[in-house]
Order: sequence, then C-alpha cells, then structure tokens
Amino acid sequence: MSNALRQYWHPVAAVEELDGGPIKTTLLDEDLVVFRSGSEIHALQDLCIHRGTPLSLGSVNADGCLVCPYHGWTYDTSGKCVHIPSQPPDRQRIPSQARVPAYRTAEHYGLVYVALEEPVAPVPDFPEYYDDGFHMIRPGEWTWNASAARFVENAIDTSHLPIVHPGLLADPSATVIAPFDMEETDRGYAFSARRHDVDEAMFGDADELVTQKTWVEIPFSWRLLITAESQSTVVFIANQPISLKKVRFWEYVGIKGRQDQTDEEITAFHQKVIEQDRHIVENQRPEMLPLDITAELHLRVADEPALEYRRRLAAVAGAEYA
Repeated sequence: MSNALRQYWHPVAAVEELDGGPIKTTLLDEDLVVFRSGSEIHALQDLCIHRGTPLSLGSVNADGCLVCPYHGWTYDTSGKCVHIPSQPPDRQRIPSQARVPAYRTAEHYGLVYVALEEPVAPVPDFPEYYDDGFHMIRPGEWTWNASAARFVENAIDTSHLPIVHPGLLADPSATVIAPFDMEETDRGYAFSARRHDVDEAMFGDADELVTQKTWVEIPFSWRLLITAESQSTVVFIANQPISLKKVRFWEYVGIKGRQDQTDEEITAFHQKVIEQDRHIVENQRPEMLPLDITAELHLRVADEPALEYRRRLAAVAGAEYA
C-alpha cells in the first residue's frame, strides 16, 4: 500500500465498539489496537515488543495503560512500556527500546479516525452530521473484498444507476448521461447533475427534477446531497482501507424536510442498493483500480467524475498504489 495513504485520516472503528475494552482493527495492512484511556481514545501497533502477542487481547488498567495478556508488560498511551511485572517494583530496568508505535486519533461522526503518519489533510468533511435539521441514521457497516478505490469510483459513477439499481436510483430507460457541472473545492472536487427518475418515496415527488451534488476528497471519501423541493437527503460513506483488496465502510443517511419513510424502510432501501453494488464491485478485475488512464476505456462525458478521481488519486498514491 502506498506510503502516501498513511498521511491521511481513515476511520478504523465505531466509537461504541470500544465499550467492551481494547479492540483489534487493521488499517493499510497494519494491525492496530484501539482503546479508551479515561475520556480519550488511543491507537497503538497491535504487537507487544516482548513476545509478539496482540495487545488487543489485553486490558486497560486503572491508570489507563494497556496491559499485555501474556507477561503483563504495560504500555502508556504514547506506546512506552512503563512496567514489567517480572522485575521488582522498585528496580524496574525497562529497556529504552521497549515501546510500540503510537498513532494519531480523532473522533468524528461517531467514528474513530487514525492517521498513521503526520496528516496532510483534515478528516473528511460531513457538515450535515452536525446540522440538527437533518434526521441522521446509520443503515449499517459492511466489509467488502474490494479495494477502497474501486468502491469509491463505483459510488461516484452515475451511468451504472439505471442498469444496476433500476427503479431505485434511476429509471431503467434513463441511460443517457448529460454533461456534469464540475467544480474545484477547497478539499477536492465536486460535480452536479439533475434527474427526475429517482425513487420518489425516498428522494422527492414523482417525476420531480432533483439536484444531485457529490463531493469527493482524496483518497477515499465522498458525500452526496440530493435536493428536492420537499426534502434534502445526504449520504456519507466513511471508508476504512483494511488492505489492498479489502475495505470496510459505514454509511450515514440524513434527511431534512418531509420524511414519509420509517428508519427501518430507509435502512432496507440503502442496504438493498449496497448489496446490488457489492455483486459488481467484488468481481471487478483487476481488483486494484487502474490509475494508468490508458489501462481501461473511458467515455468523455459519462466517466468524467471517475477520470478526475483517478487522476487525483494517481497524483497522491502514484504507481505504487496501482
């Protein structure tokens, strides 16, 4: 995995996962232990320096330190070993090398974000989460056997909507794609389109012309806002690149204005859409998104948002990611 990707914030857990103690998670092929120490959340490399035991199997003591379950070596939140039980308490000779890497953490949107190196960009933007006018739900969390980049490109691809999601996200006959309104943003780029064939029960009235605007942040973040006369719907996906070929993600859906559907109906709708996409994306080849523009064929209009994504991801991750 590209070292450049280590310089971005990625989600690694939902905050509630930490209620039972330390947890193991994987980011960019690196195993982490995430835990609470008092009111703060911390992340260390999930490997005791002594005998290679996962620290996520251990516990947090009264001082907020992480205790290895094998020999009891105890690490503070900076990753430094501060106690070895096999040595006398008053004559602790702790080697200076007895430490594990510690990583930056941040809590946003009910998720724990981690940057493995000094971040070059802020946590992905999701302003609607803090807008009390939106009724916010989280339909679920999924793990796919697919690269995070393939997942994102599928999410911003609109020409597949009438084919893969007929009657849900587009009318099956509405296959022609009009040019997008592309714009530069302070965090990446955005593109807009207008449709009148989305599911009226979820996004507006029958045959109403709605505006769809999508914001994309490199490397793996996107947000969609669908605006109709009677309501606005925002969809935000937080992607955890577990490895080159595996991604975990959380979906958020927020609705402002008219809401005719129950939370359960909204959840079922979005879960159905995601499962329709899974069948396609998990079977795409090559599994890694080709960042060499010449590796696949492209259409100037329909594929413009995807091409922009590939160009920008290539500028960050380069050939190492491809």
